[in-house]
Amino acid sequence: MHKLFHKLCKAESALILALPLLYTVQLTVFLDTNLITSSFILFKPNILERITLGDLVVIVFLLNCINQHDFFERYINYRTLIFLGFTVFLMCVAFYHLIFSLIGSSIPLFFLRSFYVFILAILFLVTRPVEINSKQYFYILLFFLIFVVIISILKNISLFNYLPNYSEYLDVLVYRFKGLSDNTNNFALGVFSSSALFFLLKGDKDLNKYDWLTIFILLSLAFLMKGRHSLLIIALTALAVLRNTSWTFLSKYLLCVTGIIIILSIRVNIIPLKSNFPFFNTDISSYSLVHDTYLRMIASELKYFGWPPSEIKDGFRTHSDIAMIEEVISKRFLSDQDAANYENYFSNHASTHSAFLQVTISYGLIGLTLFFLIHCLLIYDFYSFFGFNFETQVLILNFFSYLFLNSSRISWFIIFICVSYAMIKKNGTRLSIN
Repeated sequence: MHKLFHKLCKAESALILALPLLYTVQLTVFLDTNLITSSFILFKPNILERITLGDLVVIVFLLNCINQHDFFERYINYRTLIFLGFTVFLMCVAFYHLIFSLIGSSIPLFFLRSFYVFILAILFLVTRPVEINSKQYFYILLFFLIFVVIISILKNISLFNYLPNYSEYLDVLVYRFKGLSDNTNNFALGVFSSSALFFLLKGDKDLNKYDWLTIFILLSLAFLMKGRHSLLIIALTALAVLRNTSWTFLSKYLLCVTGIIIILSIRVNIIPLKSNFPFFNTDISSYSLVHDTYLRMIASELKYFGWPPSEIKDGFRTHSDIAMIEEVISKRFLSDQDAANYENYFSNHASTHSAFLQVTISYGLIGLTLFFLIHCLLIYDFYSFFGFNFETQVLILNFFSYLFLNSSRISWFIIFICVSYAMIKKNGTRLSIN
């Protein structure tokens, strides 16, 4: 076991690339949830579902690193101390919310984000070469998918989300691959983040046969997963291919088209297509139901420091549009029970499905301003240092995901690695690829 831990400690680059994938596998997949919840009555089941295989691997890695005699000499420097201080600050904020509010479902995720930032500081902000191997990443991706399939068979877990179909529409989004995750978006985000980091750290080296095999797997997964993250994965692989060609100017148009499609798709249902001419679908999307409700909340009372947790649900119920919800329901093949559940979700307690809205609701206009400025400054910093090249393009693609997804550990992952990557490049540290 000690040799296994030692090998894990030596595999920082492989672990960094695998973590976004591992964070899509909940530990409850392997455990008896009923037994756990009965043992820990104070914890809600949805809190336990926040803990993933990635968390377990990181904890094992950290314990092994601490056991090494040269741990502090190798890893603790002014940069990791800065991130450690930031982690302590986040933990204090999390404790404040835990003591003075009852939003228990979000607290564990906040703790894990804070812990996660510090761990990645230890893993990546080091002044030595980072080796990324194309063959290694191909096998990481391949074995992870094999692992997912085997566990799904052993535990009798469906690998697909089965979404309600639309009446008289050509709908290709009904069956969406979700892996062992709780939803398609989470799994797709993990695949996108992991592959984005691989192509980022690979640099401008020519694509070899393992890179093309990786691209084949990514495009196959994109076809199975569908959705907006699949569009990001397709755009990412196209940008990676264009990176070393004379057609790099196409990357600007590709990013522009990707952004336009995503913005349109969260307002109206581009897919499914209508079955009669002219086939285009302009029915309101489910994202619009949620986004418009929260936007009405924000417009009704501008808050500089966010809404109290006790008022968010009440405000959502007050500003939900029941007539519009019923109109959307009428477009779907739903049983009476499913229609009731759909209406209950979108009229009472739907998630924001947008990092920008989540920050605004939780931390107010000041929080939104800081969140937006930080990301704009980060993109500007990348543009100043790298130009409008692949590094900046990856950051923009990740920025697009904030339009339709709440922030998560996985979305924090790529931001942190991008910052770390820029710091290493600016310091002249060598990055190598085999």
